[in-house]
Amino acid sequence: MPLRLPKFWHYFVIATLLDILVIFFSLNYVIGVDPFSVEATPIIVFCWVISNALVFPTSNQRYVSFIHTYYRIVKLYALFTIIYWLVLVIFYDGWNASISIGYLKFMFFLFLLVMIEKSAFVSVIRFIRKLGWGTSQYMILAYAKEAVYFRRSLRKKTHGGYRFCCAIEEGHPFIEKNDVEEFTSVLNDHKINEIYVYPTNKKETFDFIQKVAKLSGANIFLIPIDTVKHIQFFNFRKITSSSYEEIMNGPLIIWINRMAKRIFDLIFSTVIIVFLLSWLLPILGLCIVFESKGGVFFRQTRNGRNKKQFNCLKLRTMRANDVAHSKQATRSDPRITKVGAFLRKTSLDELPQFFNVFMGDMSVVGPRPHPILLDEKFESRIPDYNARFRVKPGITGLSQAYGYRGETQKLKDMTIRIKTDFVYIQNWTLLLDVRVVFRTIRTALLSRSESAY
Repeated sequence: MPLRLPKFWHYFVIATLLDILVIFFSLNYVIGVDPFSVEATPIIVFCWVISNALVFPTSNQRYVSFIHTYYRIVKLYALFTIIYWLVLVIFYDGWNASISIGYLKFMFFLFLLVMIEKSAFVSVIRFIRKLGWGTSQYMILAYAKEAVYFRRSLRKKTHGGYRFCCAIEEGHPFIEKNDVEEFTSVLNDHKINEIYVYPTNKKETFDFIQKVAKLSGANIFLIPIDTVKHIQFFNFRKITSSSYEEIMNGPLIIWINRMAKRIFDLIFSTVIIVFLLSWLLPILGLCIVFESKGGVFFRQTRNGRNKKQFNCLKLRTMRANDVAHSKQATRSDPRITKVGAFLRKTSLDELPQFFNVFMGDMSVVGPRPHPILLDEKFESRIPDYNARFRVKPGITGLSQAYGYRGETQKLKDMTIRIKTDFVYIQNWTLLLDVRVVFRTIRTALLSRSESAY
C-alpha cells in the first residue's frame, strides 16, 4: 500500500510546530534573547497558534500551491500582528514595546523566515508526491465529457498525488436507487479517499453523496463549472458538511466572507478615488465636453444584488440620443464619439463605478451588471441566469478578465458569460478577486480583441 501523508489535523500540527521553531529561532538568533527566559514567548506562541487555526485552509489539501501558500501566510501574519498587538496593549500596557526597534525587527524577520520555511515545506511535499508517495484515491461524479477533462487536468498536477479510481455519471443506478450502503461498500473496497462532484441542480444527488461521505469517511469536493477550458481552478471547495444552499450559492452566502469582500472593496475603491480619479476624471471630463454637448457622466439603472436597482455610473461615450438607455452599443455605432471610442476600448469609461463600489451598490469584482432590458431578455432563456444576482455586480469580472466583453445579443455569447460568472460565484476567494483584477489589467493592456467597442 502506498505511503500516506498526514490528514488535515496532522498537517496543522506539523505546520504549527515548524512555525514555533521559527519563532524561537527569530528570538534567539535574530533578536539575541533566550526564548525560554522571555515572558512574551508564551504570548507570541499562543497568538500564533490561534491565528494559524483561524486561517488554516479547509479546502483540498492535495493541491499544494505556492501562490495559495503565500496568500495564507500574509493572512496569518496580518491576523497574528493584530492579535499580538492587542494583547500587548490591553493586558500588558505594552504600547511602547509594540513599536520598539526590537519588536519591529522581530516581526520583520519572523515574516521572512516563515516565508522561507513554508516554501521549503511545500517543496518537500511536492517532491514526495512526484515520487509516487502520499497518494490519494479519488472518484469523479460527473458526465463523461467533464470527467475526462477533469481527470486530464489532475493528471498534469503530479505534485498533487492524485490516483484515479473510477468515474460515474449522475444517472448511475446507485444514485437512482438511493443505494447508500452498496455505494459506500464500493468506496471502502477501493479505498477511495475523495469524491469530486460536478455541480448539479438535483438536491437529491447532493444529499445522496453526503450520506455516503458520512458512512465512508471520504471527503467531497466541488469541481468548478469550467465552461471556458483555459480557466483553471484547483483550490476545490470542500462540501462534505455544507448545506445544499451553501453549495449552490457559493462562499459569499456566509456573512464573514461578505464582510471581508466589503472591506477589500472599501480599501481598493478609496485608494483609486483618492490617488487616481481625483486628477484623471477632470481631464477626461474636459475631453468629453469639448467634443460633444452633454454632461460628463451617464447614469443607467441596473440590477444589483437581489435585483435591487441602482444608478450605475459611467463616463459619457455617446452623443445625446433617445435610445441610450435601451439600445446596446454595436460595432461602428455612429452614436459613439472619438473620445468615447477610446474610453470604451480601454474601459476607462467604467472608472466612475468606483463611486458605486464605495457606496456599496457594486463590488470591485463580480458579474458585470447588464441593462435591465437585457436581463429581461435572457433570464427566461438561460438556466440559472438569476444566480448572478446572489452577489453584488462588479466593475470587472471573471468573464471580462478573460476577454469576454462587448456586445452580447447572441444567446451563445451570453451563456458563456453567465456560466463563467457562476464559476466565480461558486469559487469566490479574496485571492481570486486579486487575480481577476490583475488579469483584467493585463487583458486591457495587451489584448487586441475586437469585442469591446
